[in-house]
Amino acid sequence: MALLDWLRRIWTSPAPTSTLSGASASDPDAATVTEAWNVLTNVNEWVKHAETKLGVVLAFLGVLAAGLITLVVEAGSPSAAMLWIEGLTGLLLLLAAGAATLGLLPQFAHEPDQTKFNPLYYGDVHRHFAGQPDQYAAHLRVALADPNTVTEHLARQIVANSGVAVRKYTWANRAIFLGFLSLLGTVAVVVGQALCW
Repeated sequence: MALLDWLRRIWTSPAPTSTLSGASASDPDAATVTEAWNVLTNVNEWVKHAETKLGVVLAFLGVLAAGLITLVVEAGSPSAAMLWIEGLTGLLLLLAAGAATLGLLPQFAHEPDQTKFNPLYYGDVHRHFAGQPDQYAAHLRVALADPNTVTEHLARQIVANSGVAVRKYTWANRAIFLGFLSLLGTVAVVVGQALCW
């Protein structure tokens, strides 16, 4: 059962299952805003880390695919068992590459409600201020002047970016798991060729 639980944790995305007790609602000051910026920067670093991990996995899968193709071409006329192993390994490689690619896809959403517009989110900025940099600058100055508003916008962006990071890590876990299975399949192909299966 421990193996199945481990597989479930790798394959599924963590779901928010509990609610935290509310923090005291004091008015934010400059230090609070600075700390909120630091949290946003930290979350953005986790997003970058997940994307780097996905890129490395994709590169590894490319090398593994090249190795598998070379082995298959050199095999000549393999047996039915070897064809099955090669086909399964190729399928696992494609699934792993697909998972890594899905993790790298950008998430783009905008808030059509003007009252929830976030001047820190590129999608909202483009949607509402495309070709109007002066109007955006004025709006940004007003938003940044009020620590309450800045903290609210930062909190929304932190929550949104956290969701992006979780999605990317979930796909990275899936790609790594499938890539490991395809590595085992490639090893089986090597062993099968050595033993003339």
